[in-house]
Amino acid sequence: MRRKAFLTLTTLVLVQLFTATIAWATDYYVSRTGSDVAGDGSRERPWFTVTHADRSKKLQPGDTIHVAPGTYTGPWRTWSTSGSAAALITYISNQKWGAVLKGESGSVWSNKADYIRIIGFQIVGNATGHSLNGIYTQGSHTVIQGNWVHGVLNGPYSTTTCNTVGGAGIHLDGPYAQVIGNYVDNNGPHDASGNPAYCNYVHGIYFLQPGGVAANNISFNNSGWGIQMWHFASNEVINNNTIFNNGVGCIVVGASGGATNDHTVVDNNICYKTHRGIGERGTYGPGQYATGTHNIYSNNLLYQNSTYEISLQTGTASDTVSADPQFVKYTGDSSGDYHLSSSSPAIDAGLPSDTIPGSRTVGFITRDFHGVARPQGCCFDLGADEYVF
Repeated sequence: MRRKAFLTLTTLVLVQLFTATIAWATDYYVSRTGSDVAGDGSRERPWFTVTHADRSKKLQPGDTIHVAPGTYTGPWRTWSTSGSAAALITYISNQKWGAVLKGESGSVWSNKADYIRIIGFQIVGNATGHSLNGIYTQGSHTVIQGNWVHGVLNGPYSTTTCNTVGGAGIHLDGPYAQVIGNYVDNNGPHDASGNPAYCNYVHGIYFLQPGGVAANNISFNNSGWGIQMWHFASNEVINNNTIFNNGVGCIVVGASGGATNDHTVVDNNICYKTHRGIGERGTYGPGQYATGTHNIYSNNLLYQNSTYEISLQTGTASDTVSADPQFVKYTGDSSGDYHLSSSSPAIDAGLPSDTIPGSRTVGFITRDFHGVARPQGCCFDLGADEYVF
């Protein structure tokens, strides 16, 4: 029997990355009924904003800030207090997507601290404004997990927005970022029919720095790429994402400014009904590419991407699946059901790990978008959801 479970935040934690139990960790609280003046962060006297919690000088590595349901006005800024490799500082919505942060301009949530984890929020952008991002981080080792990010710069098409400013639902400008199990949709301009406009500068998930992971995300109806890697991105792991109906394409691997994107793994993803499937881009002259020869693209399902399914400059693709993913109900928007049906060719078609030639072996997260264990059959399924028999 097929199970439709919703994301269980506690089970989706990257236990292989951050498992330390911190005996001295403290719980703090933020609420719509709280006060940044009179509150002390306790359950009885909560603060009003995450920004104040960060600046309070109370936080220590390993602490958790619980945010009550309600609608808050951004921006929130976590610039001051970092966690540590053994003890992240965690900001968590007490109810999944119940703490709603709405932006006006700039980034809705801007992080500059290191070893920060952001779990379970609903981040809502603004249709206008410049360089607006849902979640933007410059900190290293940021974990962005189980959030719903939508509505960034999603007003009518604008030449200015699409060619000069830009933004992203989740914008990773710090190294070693982990983007796990997020629902990222409707970011960037749309046309009169509500479809994502072709727009090079507003993406779903956007990596600018090396060492990141994007796994188990569902990214759709964004006007740029579902997942973009550019600037100094390299050594990224992009696996088990479900991506469809984006304005420019599904996944792009590239770099700029003289950098080379190499040793990147793109495996077990579903790319469906976008203009472009998976591509490598960026050149510095004839025969001088911004992508390296160690990028690997294995066991991806690519279907009905109109311009190309896969277009590589230097990397190597293997075991590509060219068939309809057979979602339970495909609509191209949030009204659909993007679990796999029982006859989907994505079932048992994936890898549990992959090896980059001359580099390293990468193991993939053993939980899906909903916290279901992988694999349920003989092998990992493709995309964000594991089929439950």
